[in-house]
Amino acid sequence: MGKESLFDELSVILDVSPDSFIDCVSLTEFASYDSLAQIHIASMLESVFEVSVEPEDFETLDKIDLLLKMIDKC
Repeated sequence: MGKESLFDELSVILDVSPDSFIDCVSLTEFASYDSLAQIHIASMLESVFEVSVEPEDFETLDKIDLLLKMIDKC
């Protein structure tokens, strides 16, 4: 699982096309990104990518590059 899988999962949560993330730096660029989306992203990372998300990680869940680093560790 990699970038494409992450983009597919994020597209479901944020209700946008997976292609929307290609030039995206921050998920805050999407109107649908809010605190509930952030919780869904943390849950998705744990269930799909088996990445443990700690409370202090929540502030980084809006950055595409950091999300990719998180899933690359698994």
